[in-house]
Amino acid sequence: MASLIVPAALLAFAAQSPDTLTPQGPATLYSDWHGAVTTEGEQPALVTGIRVVVQPGGRAGTIRLLVQERPAFDENGPRAVHVGEPVTLPAEPGTYTFPAPHVFADYRSVVFGIEQETGGHAIAAQIRCTPADGEDDICNDQSVDVYRPPLGGAIPDRRTASEVQRGRKLTIEPITEPDVDGDGAGDESEDRTNLRASATTQRLRGHRRAFDITVENAGPRTADRPQMEAFFLPSPGLGSWSPGCRQAQRPFISLNGSEDARRQFCLLAPLAAGERRTVRLVVPDLGFGEAYFSLTAEGRDLAGGDEDAAPAVHGPRPPLSLEVDALPESIGHGIRTTVRSRGKGTVRLQVRRGGQTYARTMTVRRAGKREVVLRPPRRLVREQGVVTLTARLGGAIARARLQPSS
Repeated sequence: MASLIVPAALLAFAAQSPDTLTPQGPATLYSDWHGAVTTEGEQPALVTGIRVVVQPGGRAGTIRLLVQERPAFDENGPRAVHVGEPVTLPAEPGTYTFPAPHVFADYRSVVFGIEQETGGHAIAAQIRCTPADGEDDICNDQSVDVYRPPLGGAIPDRRTASEVQRGRKLTIEPITEPDVDGDGAGDESEDRTNLRASATTQRLRGHRRAFDITVENAGPRTADRPQMEAFFLPSPGLGSWSPGCRQAQRPFISLNGSEDARRQFCLLAPLAAGERRTVRLVVPDLGFGEAYFSLTAEGRDLAGGDEDAAPAVHGPRPPLSLEVDALPESIGHGIRTTVRSRGKGTVRLQVRRGGQTYARTMTVRRAGKREVVLRPPRRLVREQGVVTLTARLGGAIARARLQPSS
């Protein structure tokens, strides 16, 4: 059963002591929670800064932020202390932000502290203790540990602390951002580049269409995880990328109904600053429609508006074609497809996934389109991988692919 940790937000409602000052003189102070923590933790994030609440009655002075990094939860390993650059902490009450050593960690594996020169800073608070709870008193789990002389980058050990201030905490909290590429730069404010995209299209033999998308990084940093998104109206199904994508298609995720199963994605190789190259996407040619491409990376774009491309799509329609979502959530309730033909007759449809197949026929009495729901058996639904849909009408053949998430 998971243990609970009292969040910092709850501690903030505790009564504060009239004495909110740190001890006088040079010292290292760590604000440490050493009680129980949740077993599941939280999504690791990158510490990019620190937010400090200064209360009335303190003095200004120079401090350095300390970030103690412990092994991940329930693991063994070395500890490290990351020391920030000196900053001036004002005496005027307010909330201040400062840069911090960039550490990527679960909140349970980092402890924050400061190294001060003069002391007397109004950045401490006393939480409300509950002595009647005995060993369960929350003040047994929270303390400010004071070390004299200052430790600098040395590993702290509470057993050697000059003073352990029970039930106290420093009024500092980390500022964190995601860092999906693990390059040590926050995706929201630091890991930003200027991506550009343009695209052309051409028809290929076999009723196929190629889109050549030129991607460029005009920004100052490498884009470690550039991703191309393709969107077609109508949708010809899943295409083939060249060079191949670095990972499988993104799974369908619909929390608020905003995900569109017609969109398909490709994670490209890193794009260095100043680099330009072309990738190709080949899909069945529907002869008409709209195509949209959007290039993104791990951070926000520095100059929005030129990372999208929409080449014109026009040409003769093939004698037989299929329209189908590229990335449906599931095929358990059927596969919705639109069959377009220039003639009439019996259309034979086949669904293949893994080693399983399902087939049915439909009669087309006039040229045009017809919407169909194919309901493959459970044994096919339970297979893994790409689904291939094939239609035949006389000598005409059309194919489409889709990748369900489940």
